[in-house]
Amino acid sequence: MQASIPKKTTFFVVCFFCLCVGRTQAPVAEPLTTADSLFAKRDYTESLVAYEVTLQRGLSSPMMLLRMAFIAESLGDYAKTLCYLSLYQQQRPSSQVALKMNELAARHNLHGYEYDDWDFFLTYYQRYYTYMVATFAVLALWMLGSMMRKKMRSNFVAGRHGLALFFFLGFMLLLFNVSLSDRKAVVTEDYTYLMDAPSAGAKVVRVVRKGHRVRITGEEDIWLRTNWAGKTAYVRRQNVWVVN
Repeated sequence: MQASIPKKTTFFVVCFFCLCVGRTQAPVAEPLTTADSLFAKRDYTESLVAYEVTLQRGLSSPMMLLRMAFIAESLGDYAKTLCYLSLYQQQRPSSQVALKMNELAARHNLHGYEYDDWDFFLTYYQRYYTYMVATFAVLALWMLGSMMRKKMRSNFVAGRHGLALFFFLGFMLLLFNVSLSDRKAVVTEDYTYLMDAPSAGAKVVRVVRKGHRVRITGEEDIWLRTNWAGKTAYVRRQNVWVVN
């Protein structure tokens, strides 16, 4: 079944153009190939189903997520649109996408989409974490090899070399041991209860509708601990879509 989708904004068109060079960076899978083919035929409803199967298998690409967000918004599902854009933002931080999410959130009176300098830093930190660790590991090994080579040749080893090695190793240990995770979740069900304790019998903090985004600070069994209006609150995992 083909679904005719109007051109609501130029946002997705611009993003598609910017990403066309790196069309599909994730490993190629059959559902993804099928979804791309359906999207090209403008069979948007069926292509979204195929894209969701691909996402459930842990495969995705920035282009795929933009297409999913484009279809979801055109079908009027703003909660799913925000889910896909949130995941896109983790993979490829973009001020344009952040503004799009803020626009959607404001239109539907949703909370949790403020994007400050700390969010910007965390996004890039998580994205380039592996590269930073690898870089400092290479620098530490290079410095250690240089010092050993000079030592074997009975050459003088300057104190600054040892200090640099100490710095590289110390920074690596810091990266390994300091967690700067920033897990977020989008509420996917209307009339979702936020409780003041991880129990169905706890006091209700707030009843929220789908689309709101919360920051996850912990988890207990089927409950995720979060914060709402300055208060600790718990939400059932089944009622949210965790952005990983």
